[in-house]
Amino acid sequence: MTADLTILRHPNFLILTLGLILIASVGKFSGAFAGAYWGGLTRREALALGCAMNARGATEVIVASIGLSMGVLTQNLYTLIVTMAMITTMIMRRRCAGL
Repeated sequence: MTADLTILRHPNFLILTLGLILIASVGKFSGAFAGAYWGGLTRREALALGCAMNARGATEVIVASIGLSMGVLTQNLYTLIVTMAMITTMIMRRRCAGL
C-alpha cells in the first residue's frame, strides 16, 4: 500500500477522514440491515449481516487502488479511503464479534 498516513496530522484531512468513516459506516450498515430485515431475516440476523458488510474493507481498498492507478484519485484521497476501510473493518469486527 502506498497510503501516506502522515496527512492525517492536518486537521482538514482528519475531519474529512472522520466524516468519511461516519458516512461509510452508517451507509453500509443501514443498507445491509434494512435489506436483510425487509428480505425476511430476523432482527438479529439483519444486525449480524449489517456488521459483516461494514467490516468488508478489502473492497474499498481494491477499488481505491484501481482509481489511484488510473489517475482518478489523488494520493491524499486514496489515503483517506484506505484509512476509512481499515478503521471501519477494525471497529465492526471488534463490536460485532459476539453476534
